[in-house]
Amino acid sequence: SDVCSSDLSDVPATGEPPQVTISFAQTTPVISSVVPATLGQGAAAVPMTLSGSNFFAPATVKFVGPSTGVTASVRATTGTTVTVAPTVASTATPGQYDIVVTNPDEGVAICHGCLTVVAGPKIRSVSPSTLAPGSTTTLTVTGTGFSSDAQLLGPPGTKVSKPRVSSDGTTMTATVTVSA
Repeated sequence: SDVCSSDLSDVPATGEPPQVTISFAQTTPVISSVVPATLGQGAAAVPMTLSGSNFFAPATVKFVGPSTGVTASVRATTGTTVTVAPTVASTATPGQYDIVVTNPDEGVAICHGCLTVVAGPKIRSVSPSTLAPGSTTTLTVTGTGFSSDAQLLGPPGTKVSKPRVSSDGTTMTATVTVSA
């Protein structure tokens, strides 16, 4: 807590109350890292941690870049982290986005180009295209933009393993089991 004291013994007696001005220095937040730093078009409420210093609640976060398609809600703020949940519109322009953190005292940190938006995944084919009840099969999905954290979901009655994604992001394979 800040303490302010003054000696009013030298204030002339004018009958008016003395004027005292108290000012506090603005804190300048600093962003030192962003995890994850890349999101695809269509990403929804992905947990992201901004690490650094001098963050204060309720900090606000906005993304500035080639389009307005990246938004976020702040989930938590400590002195060294801001946790946000960005959503990237499927129509957001791929490219570099600045991350702007604003403290309640108007202190601002800008991390230039710290978020990269990439094209979202596009499926070109699925093989096999049909699966028989009671079967277990390796499913292959080809396309572009698949990330290492991709997930495949099936209809009720199917169990899908975590997919293996090729290093170039063009193929995913998973084991699919269909209930009888």
